[in-house]
Amino acid sequence: MAQQKNSPEQAQVDSLINVAKLLFAEDSTKSRVFAEQALEQAKRINYSDGTTASYRRLGAYYLTMGSLQKAKYYYNQNLQFYLKTDDLSRQAKGYLSLSEVTSKLGDRVATLDNLIKALELVQKTDDVQSHTRILNLLGNHFRHEQDYERAADYYNEALEIRLTINDSSGLANSYQVLGNLYGEQLQSGAAKKHYFKSLDYLHDNRYAQQRAGILTNLGIIYARTNRLDSAIFCYEKAFALRKASGNIYSQALLLNNLTALAFQQEQYQRSIDYAQTGLVLAEQSGAPQLLSSLYYNLSDSYKEIGDFKQSFYYYKLSDSIDYELTNAEKNAEMARLQVQFETAQKDKEIAQQSLNLVKANTQRNWLLSGSALLLIIAGFVYWSLIRKRRSNRALQEQNELIIKREYEKTLLLRELHHRVKNNFQVVSSLLNLQYYETENPEAANAIKSGRTRVEAMSMIHSELYQGNSDTAMEMEDYIRHLIENVVFLYNFELEDITLDLSIDERPLEVKYAIPIGIIVNELITNAFKHAFEVTEKPSLTVLLKWDVISEELTLKVKDNGAGLPPTASDKGSSFGLELITDLVKQLQGKLLVENNKGAEFTIVVPYLTVYQNVER
Repeated sequence: MAQQKNSPEQAQVDSLINVAKLLFAEDSTKSRVFAEQALEQAKRINYSDGTTASYRRLGAYYLTMGSLQKAKYYYNQNLQFYLKTDDLSRQAKGYLSLSEVTSKLGDRVATLDNLIKALELVQKTDDVQSHTRILNLLGNHFRHEQDYERAADYYNEALEIRLTINDSSGLANSYQVLGNLYGEQLQSGAAKKHYFKSLDYLHDNRYAQQRAGILTNLGIIYARTNRLDSAIFCYEKAFALRKASGNIYSQALLLNNLTALAFQQEQYQRSIDYAQTGLVLAEQSGAPQLLSSLYYNLSDSYKEIGDFKQSFYYYKLSDSIDYELTNAEKNAEMARLQVQFETAQKDKEIAQQSLNLVKANTQRNWLLSGSALLLIIAGFVYWSLIRKRRSNRALQEQNELIIKREYEKTLLLRELHHRVKNNFQVVSSLLNLQYYETENPEAANAIKSGRTRVEAMSMIHSELYQGNSDTAMEMEDYIRHLIENVVFLYNFELEDITLDLSIDERPLEVKYAIPIGIIVNELITNAFKHAFEVTEKPSLTVLLKWDVISEELTLKVKDNGAGLPPTASDKGSSFGLELITDLVKQLQGKLLVENNKGAEFTIVVPYLTVYQNVER
């Protein structure tokens, strides 16, 4: 028989639930223990309100702890009790809680279903807070789906309700999420307008952290639109608010942003000061990726002020962290692969045991039947089946082993590309140090040329490490980066160059891309060193095309300088031209050099060499 509502037993359950709530922030384990005691006692005395509240408290605990299946179970139990009542507001909250779990589980369909059910219920109540919260969550859902129009509809509906009831904290939230939405769509003006409206409602110190978040977003928008002073102002205001709250990681992130902005303004010492402060906070918060970024920014700043020793020191620190992070990811992936492989092996063993059991039962039935003819036929069929299964099993195991080895090889190749790229960058940094310490102009130019060659090869391994393939790469982005690098090295501006790129989309194999990349680098370096020094409006054309009919690859590089001197083709006249000639021979191609309103180099390579070993 159910207890009276105000019975001592029910009061004890309510007390246990209240204690669980109070303890949740400081000792979640004790909070769970009290919630479990409340649930046990509420069930024993048939106290439905206590049971539902206990389920809800346990659901919240397991959601926070990341035990999502348990959280889903307890929230489901909570919802089932609510559905037995006429309380539509509680039913809506039940679906709302369940949507939090399904969202973390990555079940987008179930999350949307739960939110829509919650919205349909809450619209029939006067629970405005839950109503606007559900609308915002629906907006978040469609924003993540990049359905920005529907997201804006839900956000604006929540805004209209909050305007009607003059809910200041709710209005701040609505304007902020709309600012986030417009910022994500790169609508900077609309984003700033809504962020400033949000700040108008957040003067109270209780909202300091929300203000810090909005100021950070404003800083990002100003930085993106190249209003660097405004960006720095917003970041510094946000930093002061984060500092007051003791949020170390957020402070370090903001200092990293300030470091980059000061560098853009060529305020290198200021950039260094920001970064040095950020390093202390990043180390305290245990954020290796942030540490790596700060080290890298420090390396750049020290290089700009001519302290190449410090620049190289911080570059190596950044590189060592990147290497450790890459190794950690690789080891985790290998461990996951091993678990999958061992699980598959166990499944095979179970399947084999089942097959053996079937075999034993079948043989016993044959003996009982007494039919020798059927026994012979069945035995033959069984023998054929087993033989086929053994063959299939062996083939499957072989395929799995091949897949495993291929995956391991891919990881090793990616790691190799990463290490090669880093080694090239070290060599490039050493050449850079030597360049600035060399007083002889001819020696300095030779070092600069060597550096461009090293960086051309480094870029290839960087593209392979970051791309989808370990053995082939698309050339357009690579060639574009090569040109940008040479433009920077020879003190030109990219806007001053008329660039005509026509690059085939077909990826090139590594053994093919490396010589082509070095050739392109030599030719565009030659243009910037010689042709463009005396050219008022520099123009560069780079063409790389496949001809399927003739089965040839054509590379053409042309500038609009004065052209090549008559002695350019003489042996020993130019190391760069000798290098190009040797690489063309390696590719079994042909080189044509012409003066056609500037120097024009055309290289034709047989198409089939892509599938052969060009290193002869």
